[in-house]
Order: sequence, then C-alpha cells, then structure tokens
Amino acid sequence: MKKYELPIDTGKSLFRVVPAPPIAPGVSALEQLLVEGGDARIALDPHIGLNRYGCQATPDTGLMAFGSSTASVISPAGFAAAAHVRQRLLNAACVEPPAVTYERELNRIRLALLRLCALADLPDLDVIFGASGTDLHAIASQLAGGTASLPARVIMAEAAETGSGVSAALAGRASGPRAAQEETAPEIRGCGAREIMPVALRLGDGTPREMAAVDAEVESLARDAVALGRRVLLILVDHSKTGMIAPSLACVAALHRRWPETVEVLVDACQFRIAPSTLRAYLEQGFMVALTGSKFLTGPTFSGALLIPAPVARRLRGAALPRALRAYSARAEW
Repeated sequence: MKKYELPIDTGKSLFRVVPAPPIAPGVSALEQLLVEGGDARIALDPHIGLNRYGCQATPDTGLMAFGSSTASVISPAGFAAAAHVRQRLLNAACVEPPAVTYERELNRIRLALLRLCALADLPDLDVIFGASGTDLHAIASQLAGGTASLPARVIMAEAAETGSGVSAALAGRASGPRAAQEETAPEIRGCGAREIMPVALRLGDGTPREMAAVDAEVESLARDAVALGRRVLLILVDHSKTGMIAPSLACVAALHRRWPETVEVLVDACQFRIAPSTLRAYLEQGFMVALTGSKFLTGPTFSGALLIPAPVARRLRGAALPRALRAYSARAEW
C-alpha cells in the first residue's frame, strides 16, 4: 500500500508516492493505513506488531491505558469509523483521482470537527491538519514568523511536561528520521531561527511552582523579546503530561492584549482534555489551538488539527513558508 499526496506548494494535479513504513506480517489494509502518514514513532515492529510505545494498530479491549501521550490505542468505535471511511475511499477511487477524494474528505472532516466541538458558528475559523501534535507545533512555529537577524522567541513549558519532540519541532528540527510525507525528515529552514525558552513548572522535588512565579518568568521573557523587536510565540499548555495548565490564562491574555501584533499564542491542547466551551473561549481570545484525535479521544495514534481564529489567519495569510514543510504537510491539509 502506498500513499498519494498533493504537494503543498503547487496547484497542479501532481502526485508523489510515499513508501509505507515496515509492518508486521498478516496486518490488514486498514491497519496498514493507520500507521502511514506519520513518522517512526508509529511504525510497527515487524516481529511483534507493536510500535515503540508498545501499542498495536487495532483495538485492545483488555488494555488498561495509563499512557499520557502517544502511548494510546485506537478504540473499537474509532476503528469501525476508520473502516467505514476506508470503504468510502475505495468506492471513490473508481470514479475520481485520489487528490480530489483526499481534499473532499478533509473538508468533510473540517466541518464535522467544528460541528462536534460546537464551533461551526465562529466565522472564518481555519483548520490545518497535521500528522501529529508535534507536527502542529512545527507548523505554528513557522507561522509565527521571525527572521535570521531577529529570530522568534518561543516560550513554552519545560519539555518534560509536553511531547518529547515538541521542543525540536518548534526549533525546526525533526524529532526522528522520518517525516509524514517523506522518508527523510528535513530540517525546516527559511523563516529565521527559533530561540526556545522553556519555563519550569515544577521544583526540583516535583512540587508545582507558584503560578505567580511561572507567570513572572514568562512575562519577563516576552517583554525582553519584544523590546528587541522580535516576534514571540507563547505556548499555553492545557493539560500537560502531569495535568497542569500553565502559564495562567490571565498572564497569557494580558501579554496578547498588550502586544497583539507581536505575541502569538498557541494553546497546546493535544491531550484534548478540555470542554468545548473552553476551546471556544481560547479561540475567541485570538489564540491558535492544537488538538489531536488520539489520547483522550482514542482515535488513530497520529491525527491532529491546528485551529486558527480569523484575526490570526488574516495576519498570517500570505506569509512565506519554507519548502521543507512539504515533508510534514500536504496541500489539501491547509
């Protein structure tokens, strides 16, 4: 089975063939599809049929899942839904080119996602799909701008509280040898360097820091960057791996209101442990939000969406994007 994608930077009907990752003997076509289009983290070991997190591509009703991130298994309902979509794709393949089907299906998913999250009435809300939460962070980082002489400053929670590859992705570096669309994961260049500034959420003994101290450090880092004429991507994590929300919403909102053209905000809600009302509130504040369909929702291991509210989309539309993003994202996903 091979995956056909439309390149991100062309309007022509051109296709590339991306080889599928290794897979265990006897795995069905649906299971094959569920481990394509990601990176080495979801490739199945050919001997045991599990990925590096010890998870298989099919439901495991006997598993007690305590994993906080990618160590999650698709649910029976999710697997059945995927089978239904696969059959619809097979039927469409008889009558139209794959790129047409792919674009139409993604538009259908956009509308369904917004409807299910009670967001369909928000005007001009953009949805960018990505293979994983890690890839969504890489995309958001590039959208935030910056130049070689004035690199953007990314302020984020310490790496231990978020995805293992998030810090590298924000800096434009691949988290592994594979990218979603290519065998080799290239470094993302072209929009200036990134200065990654992690902020500790816990003390050395593991107890949480006072939120006032976290907020003060975040504010200081943002203020110093703005004073130097640099753009800022401020990441609010909701929830972290250990269940924290930081920095505080009051701190993030105040910084965004103070420098609306300079400080972009990304809410890392990849755990998807938030209510629709909370999701709406973030978007109405003008924050980008990253979501994934795995973990709490128990969908396929890799599946993500970056929600971009209209004011942010207007600021970012037309921004130059590095060609290396083609390795991580297909045209129809934008």
